[in-house]
Amino acid sequence: MPARPLPRKLSNWLSSLDANRTDHYSTDRIKEFLSSLGNPQDQFHSVHIAGTSGKGSTSTMLAKILEEAGYKTGLITSPYLVSPFEKIKINSRNISSHSFESLVKEYKQEIKKYKLTYFEVWIALAFIYFAKQKIDWAVVETGLGGRFDATNVLKSDMVIITTIDYDHTDILGTTLPQIAREKQAIIKTSSIALSGSKLIKNAKYINTSDYRLLTTDLQITSFNYKSLKNVQLSLLGEFQIKNAILAIEAAKILKIPEKNIYSGLIKAKHPGRFEIISRRPLIIMDGAHSPEKMKAFSSSLKKIVLEKKDFKNKYLLFSLKYNKDYKKVIDNIVPLFDNIILTGFEKSIDLKTLKKYIGNNYPNKNVIIIDDAIKSYKAIKRKLKLNDLLVITGSLYMIGDLKKGLNM
Repeated sequence: MPARPLPRKLSNWLSSLDANRTDHYSTDRIKEFLSSLGNPQDQFHSVHIAGTSGKGSTSTMLAKILEEAGYKTGLITSPYLVSPFEKIKINSRNISSHSFESLVKEYKQEIKKYKLTYFEVWIALAFIYFAKQKIDWAVVETGLGGRFDATNVLKSDMVIITTIDYDHTDILGTTLPQIAREKQAIIKTSSIALSGSKLIKNAKYINTSDYRLLTTDLQITSFNYKSLKNVQLSLLGEFQIKNAILAIEAAKILKIPEKNIYSGLIKAKHPGRFEIISRRPLIIMDGAHSPEKMKAFSSSLKKIVLEKKDFKNKYLLFSLKYNKDYKKVIDNIVPLFDNIILTGFEKSIDLKTLKKYIGNNYPNKNVIIIDDAIKSYKAIKRKLKLNDLLVITGSLYMIGDLKKGLNM
Protein backbone atom coordinates (compact mmCIF):
# COMPACT_ATOMS: atom_id res chain seq x y z
CA MET A 1 0.00 0.00 0.00
CA PRO A 2 1.45 3.42 -0.97
CA ALA A 3 2.48 5.68 1.90
CA ARG A 4 0.04 8.39 2.91
CA PRO A 5 1.34 11.68 1.49
CA LEU A 6 2.19 14.56 3.76
CA PRO A 7 -0.65 17.00 4.44
CA ARG A 8 -0.77 19.59 1.65
CA LYS A 9 -0.08 22.51 3.98
CA LEU A 10 3.04 20.85 5.38
CA SER A 11 4.21 19.71 1.95
CA ASN A 12 3.79 23.21 0.54
CA TRP A 13 5.74 24.68 3.46
CA LEU A 14 8.63 22.29 2.86
CA SER A 15 8.63 23.08 -0.85
CA SER A 16 8.65 26.81 -0.11
CA LEU A 17 11.96 26.56 1.77
CA ASP A 18 13.94 26.83 -1.47
CA ALA A 19 11.98 29.68 -3.00
CA ASN A 20 14.27 32.44 -4.33
CA ARG A 21 17.35 30.96 -2.65
CA THR A 22 20.89 31.30 -3.93
CA ASP A 23 22.70 29.86 -0.90
CA HIS A 24 22.09 26.13 -1.31
CA TYR A 25 25.72 25.01 -1.34
CA SER A 26 26.93 25.27 2.23
CA THR A 27 27.11 22.95 5.22
CA ASP A 28 27.03 25.76 7.80
CA ARG A 29 23.27 25.74 8.35
CA ILE A 30 22.85 22.01 8.85
CA LYS A 31 25.97 21.85 11.05
CA GLU A 32 24.57 24.52 13.36
CA PHE A 33 21.13 22.89 13.38
CA LEU A 34 22.48 19.44 14.27
CA SER A 35 24.96 20.86 16.79
CA SER A 36 22.08 22.53 18.63
CA LEU A 37 20.55 19.04 19.00
CA GLY A 38 23.72 17.34 20.24
CA ASN A 39 24.88 16.06 16.83
CA PRO A 40 22.64 13.00 16.42
CA GLN A 41 24.64 11.98 13.31
CA ASP A 42 27.51 11.03 15.63
CA GLN A 43 25.43 8.43 17.47
CA PHE A 44 25.88 5.65 14.90
CA HIS A 45 28.57 4.32 12.56
CA SER A 46 28.41 5.53 8.98
CA VAL A 47 29.57 4.82 5.44
CA HIS A 48 29.48 7.88 3.20
CA ILE A 49 29.25 7.27 -0.56
CA ALA A 50 29.84 9.71 -3.42
CA GLY A 51 30.69 9.46 -7.11
CA THR A 52 29.40 10.37 -10.54
CA SER A 53 27.58 7.09 -11.08
CA GLY A 54 26.84 3.90 -9.19
CA LYS A 55 26.61 5.45 -5.73
CA GLY A 56 22.91 4.62 -5.29
CA SER A 57 23.36 0.97 -6.26
CA THR A 58 26.55 0.64 -4.18
CA SER A 59 24.76 2.18 -1.19
CA THR A 60 21.78 -0.14 -1.57
CA MET A 61 23.96 -3.25 -1.85
CA LEU A 62 26.17 -2.40 1.12
CA ALA A 63 23.18 -1.51 3.30
CA LYS A 64 21.58 -4.86 2.49
CA ILE A 65 24.82 -6.69 3.31
CA LEU A 66 25.01 -4.96 6.70
CA GLU A 67 21.35 -5.77 7.33
CA GLU A 68 21.95 -9.43 6.47
CA ALA A 69 24.82 -9.45 8.97
CA GLY A 70 22.38 -8.53 11.73
CA TYR A 71 23.04 -4.80 12.00
CA LYS A 72 20.18 -2.35 12.28
CA THR A 73 21.00 -0.36 9.16
CA GLY A 74 19.82 3.02 7.96
CA LEU A 75 20.02 4.05 4.30
CA ILE A 76 19.77 7.50 2.73
CA THR A 77 19.52 7.74 -1.07
CA SER A 78 18.26 10.25 -3.60
CA PRO A 79 16.38 10.98 -5.75
CA TYR A 80 13.22 8.97 -5.15
CA LEU A 81 10.94 7.38 -7.72
CA VAL A 82 7.38 7.35 -6.36
CA SER A 83 7.42 8.51 -2.74
CA PRO A 84 9.89 10.88 -1.03
CA PHE A 85 9.86 8.49 1.93
CA GLU A 86 11.98 6.11 -0.18
CA LYS A 87 14.92 8.40 0.62
CA ILE A 88 15.09 7.26 4.26
CA LYS A 89 15.08 3.57 5.17
CA ILE A 90 15.86 1.34 8.12
CA ASN A 91 16.40 -2.32 7.29
CA SER A 92 14.94 -1.82 3.80
CA ARG A 93 11.70 -0.23 5.10
CA ASN A 94 10.85 3.35 4.16
CA ILE A 95 10.27 5.85 6.93
CA SER A 96 6.51 6.16 7.44
CA SER A 97 4.72 9.35 6.48
CA HIS A 98 3.54 9.61 10.10
CA SER A 99 7.10 9.41 11.45
CA PHE A 100 8.39 12.01 9.02
CA GLU A 101 5.46 14.33 9.64
CA SER A 102 6.02 14.07 13.39
CA LEU A 103 9.70 14.96 12.98
CA VAL A 104 8.90 17.99 10.83
CA LYS A 105 6.39 19.26 13.38
CA GLU A 106 8.75 18.62 16.31
CA TYR A 107 11.66 20.52 14.75
CA LYS A 108 9.80 23.08 12.62
CA GLN A 109 10.90 26.06 14.71
CA GLU A 110 14.56 25.00 14.57
CA ILE A 111 14.25 24.44 10.81
CA LYS A 112 13.01 28.00 10.47
CA LYS A 113 15.65 29.37 12.84
CA TYR A 114 18.55 27.86 10.92
CA LYS A 115 16.91 28.46 7.52
CA LEU A 116 17.46 24.94 6.22
CA THR A 117 16.91 24.10 2.57
CA TYR A 118 14.46 21.39 1.50
CA PHE A 119 17.28 18.88 0.99
CA GLU A 120 18.88 19.78 4.32
CA VAL A 121 15.60 19.13 6.13
CA TRP A 122 15.42 15.59 4.75
CA ILE A 123 19.05 14.84 5.62
CA ALA A 124 18.90 16.36 9.10
CA LEU A 125 15.65 14.63 9.98
CA ALA A 126 17.00 11.33 8.65
CA PHE A 127 19.95 11.60 11.05
CA ILE A 128 17.63 12.44 13.94
CA TYR A 129 15.35 9.53 13.02
CA PHE A 130 18.31 7.12 12.86
CA ALA A 131 19.54 8.27 16.26
CA LYS A 132 16.08 7.91 17.81
CA GLN A 133 15.77 4.42 16.34
CA LYS A 134 19.23 3.49 17.66
CA ILE A 135 20.59 2.11 14.42
CA ASP A 136 24.03 0.51 14.26
CA TRP A 137 25.11 1.69 10.80
CA ALA A 138 24.00 4.30 8.30
CA VAL A 139 24.89 4.10 4.62
CA VAL A 140 24.55 7.61 3.22
CA GLU A 141 24.60 8.63 -0.44
CA THR A 142 25.57 12.21 -1.23
CA GLY A 143 23.11 14.32 -3.13
CA LEU A 144 25.47 16.33 -5.33
CA GLY A 145 29.24 16.48 -5.21
CA GLY A 146 30.55 16.16 -1.69
CA ARG A 147 32.28 19.18 -0.20
CA PHE A 148 29.16 21.30 0.27
CA ASP A 149 26.64 18.47 0.33
CA ALA A 150 24.36 18.45 3.37
CA THR A 151 25.46 14.90 4.13
CA ASN A 152 29.03 16.09 4.69
CA VAL A 153 28.47 16.56 8.41
CA LEU A 154 29.19 12.90 9.06
CA LYS A 155 32.28 11.69 10.90
CA SER A 156 32.40 8.79 8.49
CA ASP A 157 33.94 5.49 9.52
CA MET A 158 34.29 4.70 5.83
CA VAL A 159 34.04 6.63 2.57
CA ILE A 160 33.48 5.15 -0.88
CA ILE A 161 33.95 7.20 -4.05
CA THR A 162 32.57 5.16 -6.94
CA THR A 163 33.54 6.86 -10.21
CA ILE A 164 34.57 10.29 -11.47
CA ASP A 165 33.18 11.70 -14.70
CA TYR A 166 31.65 14.90 -16.03
CA ASP A 167 28.38 15.88 -14.37
CA HIS A 168 27.12 19.09 -12.73
CA THR A 169 30.15 20.87 -14.22
CA ASP A 170 28.57 24.26 -13.48
CA ILE A 171 28.94 23.49 -9.77
CA LEU A 172 31.67 20.87 -9.37
CA GLY A 173 34.19 22.09 -11.95
CA THR A 174 34.94 21.62 -15.61
CA THR A 175 37.85 19.17 -15.31
CA LEU A 176 37.94 15.68 -13.84
CA PRO A 177 40.57 16.60 -11.21
CA GLN A 178 38.34 19.48 -10.06
CA ILE A 179 35.33 17.18 -9.82
CA ALA A 180 37.41 14.60 -7.95
CA ARG A 181 38.51 17.21 -5.40
CA GLU A 182 34.90 18.16 -4.71
CA LYS A 183 33.78 14.56 -4.26
CA GLN A 184 36.73 13.37 -2.16
CA ALA A 185 36.18 16.27 0.26
CA ILE A 186 33.87 13.94 2.21
CA ILE A 187 36.91 11.87 3.28
CA LYS A 188 37.78 12.61 6.91
CA THR A 189 41.17 12.02 8.52
CA SER A 190 39.67 9.13 10.49
CA SER A 191 37.86 7.57 7.50
CA ILE A 192 38.84 4.39 5.71
CA ALA A 193 38.53 5.40 2.05
CA LEU A 194 37.98 3.26 -1.07
CA SER A 195 37.50 4.32 -4.67
CA GLY A 196 36.96 2.85 -8.09
CA SER A 197 38.74 5.86 -9.58
CA LYS A 198 42.47 6.55 -9.64
CA LEU A 199 41.63 10.26 -9.57
CA ILE A 200 40.88 9.95 -5.85
CA LYS A 201 44.38 10.25 -4.44
CA ASN A 202 43.68 9.78 -0.71
CA ALA A 203 41.73 6.52 -1.01
CA LYS A 204 42.64 2.91 -1.67
CA TYR A 205 42.10 2.22 -5.37
CA ILE A 206 39.87 -0.78 -6.13
CA ASN A 207 40.14 -2.25 -9.61
CA THR A 208 36.46 -2.86 -10.25
CA SER A 209 37.23 -4.48 -13.63
CA ASP A 210 39.08 -7.36 -11.97
CA TYR A 211 36.29 -9.96 -12.16
CA ARG A 212 35.19 -12.87 -14.30
CA LEU A 213 31.71 -12.55 -15.75
CA LEU A 214 29.64 -15.73 -15.53
CA THR A 215 26.12 -14.69 -16.49
CA THR A 216 24.42 -11.52 -17.61
CA ASP A 217 20.85 -11.90 -18.80
CA LEU A 218 17.32 -10.81 -17.95
CA GLN A 219 17.22 -13.10 -14.91
CA ILE A 220 20.45 -12.53 -13.00
CA THR A 221 23.99 -11.17 -13.09
CA SER A 222 26.71 -13.47 -11.74
CA PHE A 223 30.49 -13.29 -11.51
CA ASN A 224 33.64 -14.46 -9.72
CA TYR A 225 35.69 -11.94 -7.76
CA LYS A 226 38.88 -12.99 -6.01
CA SER A 227 37.92 -15.69 -3.48
CA LEU A 228 34.18 -15.18 -4.01
CA LYS A 229 32.75 -17.58 -6.58
CA ASN A 230 29.40 -17.31 -8.36
CA VAL A 231 28.36 -14.05 -6.73
CA GLN A 232 24.79 -13.35 -7.83
CA LEU A 233 23.02 -10.02 -8.23
CA SER A 234 19.33 -9.34 -8.69
CA LEU A 235 20.37 -6.00 -10.16
CA LEU A 236 20.73 -6.61 -13.88
CA GLY A 237 23.51 -5.41 -16.15
CA GLU A 238 27.24 -6.04 -16.13
CA PHE A 239 27.85 -2.47 -14.97
CA GLN A 240 26.35 -3.40 -11.58
CA ILE A 241 29.31 -5.73 -10.94
CA LYS A 242 31.61 -2.73 -10.47
CA ASN A 243 29.23 -1.34 -7.83
CA ALA A 244 29.02 -4.75 -6.17
CA ILE A 245 32.81 -5.03 -5.96
CA LEU A 246 33.03 -1.76 -4.04
CA ALA A 247 30.33 -3.03 -1.65
CA ILE A 248 32.22 -6.33 -1.28
CA GLU A 249 35.52 -4.61 -0.48
CA ALA A 250 33.82 -2.36 2.06
CA ALA A 251 32.09 -5.34 3.68
CA LYS A 252 35.37 -7.25 3.93
CA ILE A 253 37.04 -4.34 5.71
CA LEU A 254 34.09 -4.26 8.10
CA LYS A 255 34.62 -8.01 8.67
CA ILE A 256 31.21 -9.05 7.38
CA PRO A 257 31.01 -12.85 6.88
CA GLU A 258 31.01 -14.01 3.26
CA LYS A 259 27.61 -15.69 3.65
CA ASN A 260 26.09 -12.28 4.42
CA ILE A 261 27.86 -10.70 1.45
CA TYR A 262 26.33 -13.34 -0.84
CA SER A 263 22.83 -13.03 0.62
CA GLY A 264 22.93 -9.23 0.76
CA LEU A 265 23.89 -8.89 -2.89
CA ILE A 266 21.22 -11.25 -4.21
CA LYS A 267 18.53 -9.59 -2.08
CA ALA A 268 19.42 -5.97 -2.89
CA LYS A 269 16.78 -4.22 -4.99
CA HIS A 270 17.06 -0.82 -6.69
CA PRO A 271 13.95 0.06 -8.74
CA GLY A 272 14.41 2.11 -11.86
CA ARG A 273 17.77 0.53 -12.74
CA PHE A 274 17.50 -1.97 -15.61
CA GLU A 275 14.06 -2.79 -14.28
CA ILE A 276 11.89 -5.14 -16.32
CA ILE A 277 8.28 -3.97 -16.44
CA SER A 278 7.07 -6.59 -18.91
CA ARG A 279 8.65 -9.55 -20.71
CA ARG A 280 6.22 -9.91 -23.64
CA PRO A 281 6.47 -7.31 -25.01
CA LEU A 282 9.80 -6.54 -23.38
CA ILE A 283 9.66 -3.22 -21.52
CA ILE A 284 12.74 -2.03 -19.63
CA MET A 285 13.20 1.07 -17.47
CA ASP A 286 16.53 2.59 -16.49
CA GLY A 287 17.18 6.04 -15.05
CA ALA A 288 20.49 6.61 -16.86
CA HIS A 289 20.83 10.39 -17.10
CA SER A 290 24.53 11.12 -17.65
CA PRO A 291 26.91 10.09 -20.45
CA GLU A 292 28.69 7.62 -18.17
CA LYS A 293 25.48 6.05 -16.89
CA MET A 294 23.98 5.82 -20.38
CA LYS A 295 27.14 4.30 -21.82
CA ALA A 296 27.06 1.58 -19.14
CA PHE A 297 23.34 0.95 -19.58
CA SER A 298 23.46 0.81 -23.39
CA SER A 299 26.43 -1.59 -23.26
CA SER A 300 24.49 -3.99 -21.04
CA LEU A 301 21.35 -3.52 -23.13
CA LYS A 302 23.25 -4.63 -26.21
CA LYS A 303 24.83 -7.61 -24.48
CA ILE A 304 21.75 -8.83 -22.62
CA VAL A 305 18.98 -7.97 -25.06
CA LEU A 306 19.82 -6.70 -28.53
CA GLU A 307 22.55 -9.24 -29.36
CA LYS A 308 20.42 -12.17 -28.20
CA LYS A 309 17.05 -11.47 -29.77
CA ASP A 310 15.58 -9.87 -32.86
CA PHE A 311 12.68 -7.49 -32.34
CA LYS A 312 10.16 -6.44 -34.93
CA ASN A 313 10.05 -2.89 -33.59
CA LYS A 314 12.34 -1.13 -31.12
CA TYR A 315 10.97 1.94 -29.35
CA LEU A 316 12.84 4.39 -27.15
CA LEU A 317 10.86 6.60 -24.77
CA PHE A 318 13.34 9.29 -23.79
CA SER A 319 13.53 12.43 -21.69
CA LEU A 320 16.27 14.30 -19.90
CA LYS A 321 16.60 16.94 -17.20
CA TYR A 322 17.33 20.47 -18.40
CA ASN A 323 20.91 20.60 -17.04
CA LYS A 324 22.27 17.36 -18.50
CA ASP A 325 24.77 16.85 -21.34
CA TYR A 326 22.05 15.79 -23.77
CA LYS A 327 24.32 15.37 -26.80
CA LYS A 328 26.58 12.75 -25.21
CA VAL A 329 23.64 10.98 -23.56
CA ILE A 330 21.78 10.79 -26.89
CA ASP A 331 24.88 9.55 -28.71
CA ASN A 332 25.06 6.58 -26.33
CA ILE A 333 21.47 5.37 -26.78
CA VAL A 334 19.66 6.70 -29.87
CA PRO A 335 21.73 4.73 -32.44
CA LEU A 336 20.23 1.50 -31.03
CA PHE A 337 16.63 2.43 -31.90
CA ASP A 338 14.56 3.22 -34.98
CA ASN A 339 11.60 4.84 -33.21
CA ILE A 340 12.21 7.57 -30.64
CA ILE A 341 9.47 9.22 -28.61
CA LEU A 342 10.58 12.32 -26.76
CA THR A 343 8.59 13.23 -23.68
CA GLY A 344 8.71 15.67 -20.82
CA PHE A 345 8.34 16.20 -17.11
CA GLU A 346 8.48 19.22 -14.82
CA LYS A 347 12.25 19.82 -15.16
CA SER A 348 12.89 18.33 -18.59
CA ILE A 349 14.99 19.88 -21.31
CA ASP A 350 13.20 21.51 -24.25
CA LEU A 351 12.01 18.62 -26.41
CA LYS A 352 12.49 20.53 -29.66
CA THR A 353 16.16 20.89 -28.78
CA LEU A 354 16.46 17.12 -28.44
CA LYS A 355 14.56 16.51 -31.68
CA LYS A 356 16.72 18.97 -33.60
CA TYR A 357 19.94 17.32 -32.40
CA ILE A 358 18.70 13.83 -33.27
CA GLY A 359 17.44 14.99 -36.66
CA ASN A 360 20.76 16.62 -37.53
CA ASN A 361 22.90 13.68 -36.41
CA TYR A 362 20.64 10.66 -36.93
CA PRO A 363 18.43 11.63 -39.88
CA ASN A 364 17.08 8.12 -40.47
CA LYS A 365 15.38 7.92 -37.07
CA ASN A 366 11.63 8.27 -36.67
CA VAL A 367 11.27 10.93 -33.94
CA ILE A 368 8.05 12.26 -32.46
CA ILE A 369 7.23 14.44 -29.46
CA ILE A 370 4.49 13.68 -26.93
CA ASP A 371 4.81 16.24 -24.13
CA ASP A 372 3.31 14.19 -21.30
CA ALA A 373 5.14 11.06 -20.12
CA ILE A 374 2.02 9.14 -19.16
CA LYS A 375 0.27 9.94 -22.44
CA SER A 376 3.36 8.95 -24.38
CA TYR A 377 3.66 5.61 -22.58
CA LYS A 378 0.00 4.80 -23.14
CA ALA A 379 0.29 5.69 -26.83
CA ILE A 380 3.27 3.38 -27.35
CA LYS A 381 1.78 0.61 -25.23
CA ARG A 382 -1.26 0.45 -27.52
CA LYS A 383 1.03 -0.16 -30.51
CA LEU A 384 3.32 -2.77 -28.94
CA LYS A 385 3.30 -6.32 -30.26
CA LEU A 386 4.57 -9.29 -28.28
CA ASN A 387 7.88 -9.32 -30.14
CA ASP A 388 8.55 -5.57 -29.74
CA LEU A 389 10.96 -3.79 -27.40
CA LEU A 390 10.34 -0.59 -25.45
CA VAL A 391 13.12 1.04 -23.43
CA ILE A 392 12.30 3.96 -21.15
CA THR A 393 15.33 5.94 -20.06
CA GLY A 394 17.04 9.31 -19.65
CA SER A 395 15.62 10.46 -16.33
CA LEU A 396 14.66 8.99 -12.98
CA TYR A 397 12.20 11.86 -12.61
CA MET A 398 10.36 10.78 -15.75
CA ILE A 399 10.40 7.14 -14.63
CA GLY A 400 9.07 8.21 -11.24
CA ASP A 401 6.22 10.10 -12.89
CA LEU A 402 5.30 6.98 -14.88
CA LYS A 403 5.48 4.66 -11.88
CA LYS A 404 3.35 6.95 -9.76
CA GLY A 405 0.83 7.85 -12.45
CA LEU A 406 0.38 4.28 -13.71
CA ASN A 407 0.84 2.39 -10.40
CA MET A 408 3.75 0.42 -11.84
